[in-house]
Amino acid sequence: MKMRHRHRVLRRMKRLVWFYRISSVSLFTLGLIGLLGSTGLRVNLTPSEPLGLWQIVEPDRPILVGDVIFICPPDTNGMREARARGYLRFGLCAGWVAPLIKTVVATSGQAIEIADDVRVDGRPLPQSRVARLDGQRREMVHYDGGVVPP
Repeated sequence: MKMRHRHRVLRRMKRLVWFYRISSVSLFTLGLIGLLGSTGLRVNLTPSEPLGLWQIVEPDRPILVGDVIFICPPDTNGMREARARGYLRFGLCAGWVAPLIKTVVATSGQAIEIADDVRVDGRPLPQSRVARLDGQRREMVHYDGGVVPP
């Protein structure tokens, strides 16, 4: 009888140890994310830009073609559909999406055309072939382009 009781106590203790380990790791991770966020540092784990630790700084000049920027996408029907399809990760921007890291390819007043590829002021962007289907073979919503607003 004593052995069974001892065995139960040991099992409970093991569970408690695991609970404390998981809780500690979770709290440490949340604290680290909060600390990094408050100092303007972000961890990029997406394949769209180099992996690693990025520092966000307020630009001291106008944004230029070639700059890498962090943006919160607008809370539009298109972005909500992108989130529902799994293209956008969960985050703290409007609509509960994560900021996007993008390289600027056009600025105010430039014309964007989207057909078989993406063109800026009539010049094709390298490696910009437009996909007709996503990774799950669903048809992509077509966007014609337009002029970049001021």
